[in-house]
Amino acid sequence: MVGQMEWWRERGVMVAFALRWAPFGGGSSEDIWLAFGISEHVYFARLQVVLRGGPPVGVDDVTWDRLRGVCTRRLAADAGPSSPSAEGRA
Repeated sequence: MVGQMEWWRERGVMVAFALRWAPFGGGSSEDIWLAFGISEHVYFARLQVVLRGGPPVGVDDVTWDRLRGVCTRRLAADAGPSSPSAEGRA
């Protein structure tokens, strides 16, 4: 394995994707897979790590908080009893 934090270099692309899809509750699992090659759970878990920091230039606090909310909701929805196994996550 190269490094568990290699994805960190893609955080700007992840945030841009999140901003584009936030009004719709986040991208679909298919859109996430096509854009990043990872499951939606892994994407939102990684995005949650990024969102712990402050917003980048050009993104206001309200929008950043909205992204956090989308991320939290998607991770909570995935944690239900019908969620896939945790194998290979974040």
